[in-house]
This record gives sequence, structure tokens and C-alpha cells, in this order.
Amino acid sequence: MTLGIDASRANRAQKTGVEWYAWHLIQELKNIIPPDQEVVLYSSEPLTGELAELPANWRSRVLAWPPKFLWTHFRLSWEMIWRAPDALFVPAHVAPIISPRRLAVTIHDVAFRATPEAYSPQGKLYLNFFNWLDSRRARQIFTVSLYSRGDILKFYPAAKGKVAVVPLAYDSARYRPITDRAKIEAVLAKYGIKEPFILSISRLELKKNTPGMIRAFNLLQPLDYQLVLAGKPGRWYNQVAVELEQSPACDKIILPGWVADENLPYLLAAAKMFLLPSFYEGFGIPILEAMACGCPVITSSVTACPEVAGGAAALVDPAKPEAIAAEILKLFNDESARQELIKRGLVRAAEFSWQQTAQKTWEVLKTL
Repeated sequence: MTLGIDASRANRAQKTGVEWYAWHLIQELKNIIPPDQEVVLYSSEPLTGELAELPANWRSRVLAWPPKFLWTHFRLSWEMIWRAPDALFVPAHVAPIISPRRLAVTIHDVAFRATPEAYSPQGKLYLNFFNWLDSRRARQIFTVSLYSRGDILKFYPAAKGKVAVVPLAYDSARYRPITDRAKIEAVLAKYGIKEPFILSISRLELKKNTPGMIRAFNLLQPLDYQLVLAGKPGRWYNQVAVELEQSPACDKIILPGWVADENLPYLLAAAKMFLLPSFYEGFGIPILEAMACGCPVITSSVTACPEVAGGAAALVDPAKPEAIAAEILKLFNDESARQELIKRGLVRAAEFSWQQTAQKTWEVLKTL
């Protein structure tokens, strides 16, 4: 069997959760897939960095597409017509409209069905159609949590009997306890952050509950610490901007934008706590990243967050800013409770690895 893998999302320069999943999965599969198995990586541009370092039985196919948009359905589909592999795995997007019969795809979540306001009308139509199509034609569907599996089967019953739950992980080489104060202080200075501070890492949007975090922070004033909201603006950012403008603590809310991946562990090492009170998470890799750095986590009591936290985080109702504020205040005032979450978080994070994710994925892929 020749296995094709869509590596286009893994090859992006600025990665978020889905792109990192694809990147780490491919890197680990290089160490797992046997040398007599041919693998082809498809991308719209030449592979970069470690992704470009391929074993002897792996090769790259760069499928140029000058228009840049709809690469999957035009250029990758064209490749599937003329030079299709025996099987195709799409880890981080929808499958091309023309695909081999032996198709596997990862549907990370169906957030656009649960939180439709977070998506454009075109985006919802696009995702719904291709998730519906993939649920019918794919031989195997991967998803990342039991919660996501339930949602997929609820909205796409044709997927019954072919959804495998393979949890995500985090980069354990990067996310770990850090004690280098000089480096920590240098990173804080780079982004204009002063200790003590609360940290959130996510898109700044309604689905991630950015307004709710700001409202919770407002309730805690006039305490002297910062709220750091690291990430790019997302859909309906204008509503986030209104919350910021109206906040009596706007001078204490820091917006560093997209933070380079190599700097995130230093922010987590310095933060008093990490916030991810999202309205919807199919998994929530930042929960594990924060735990692995020894940063106590406050996250949602809904969707996949409790499943990932595994009893090692404080859970709050994301719709209640007062509940978020109360938990923040508790961790600031109760050091023993904070240390207990740190201890449990380190244990929980150690239960996940990309090697395990890749091994479980390959056990399914080789049966396509």
C-alpha cells in the first residue's frame, strides 16, 4: 500500500492546534511506519524545517496551485485522478472532493454545529457539506475526544462504526517546568508583561469566551495584576474590542498578539494561572501545555475540557463570569489549592504523548 498524507496544514509557518497535530503526527509516524511502506506527503509549497527531513521510503509531492484558495478540492483532487495513492489520510482538514476509496480523515470537532455564531454562513455550509460527505465515504474517521465522537455521531449518523478516538498530546520537549528566571524575565519584557498575571492563549473571539474572561477580570478589580490574552483576533472580534474599551481595568489587560511558540512555555512558567473557559473545545491542547509547565489551569465544565483535564484542573461554567472570577480569586488567595492543581496537572500531562497518538493512528491506518 502507498499511503498518501495531506501535509499542507502541517507545513504552515504559524500553527495552532490542528496544524500542530498534523505536524507532530507526521513526525512521529516517520519513526513508526515500517521501511517497506511507501508514504507520500502532499503540500502546496515545499516542505520546510524538520518536516522536510524524510525517511528513505517517504517522498514529497509539491502540488503548486497559484490561485492559493481551494487547493484541496482542485489541485489535490487532480492529483487523486492521475496519481492517486492506494490510501489517503487527511489529518487536518476536509478530504478532497475526489479521493481514493481507502480514505481516512480526522474530524477534530463539529464546533460549527454547536456554536454556529462563531462561523461565517459560507464556512458553516462548507464544513457541514464536507463533514457529511466524509462521514459517508471515509473508511475510517479519527477524532480527538469522546465528546467529539458523540457530536460527530449525533450530527452525522453515517459515521457509526468507523470513528476511532485518538487523543491529542503536546510537545513535551518544549512544554515543561522552567526555572531560568533570566529567560523568563526577557520574554515578559518582550511582550510588556509584569508579574503577577493571569494568562490565556487562544484566538480572541466569542467561542473562546474572551469577553467572559474580560468580564470576570473586571469583577476582581482593583487588584493589582494583569490579564494577558495571547492570540490573534478571531471572528466577531469587534465584540471583544467593545468589552476591552468598556473595561475599567483595560490598562491591565495585555494583548501581545500571536506569541512565538518558543516563548509560550516561559509565559506559562511565570503565570499565576492559565484560563481556558471556552464555550466549545473538541480537545484543548493548551490545557496540557499549561499543566506540563506547572501552571494551574481553570477551564470549562463543558464539552471536552473536563475529559482532557481529568480532574487536574478547576472547572467553571463558561457562561458565568462571576464563577470564573471566584475561581481566579481562590487560586490567588489559597496557595495550597494552587500547588495541588500544579501537582495534579504535571501528573495528568505526563499521560499524553505524540508517540502514543501516532502509534494508535498507525494501528488503524495500516488496516485501510
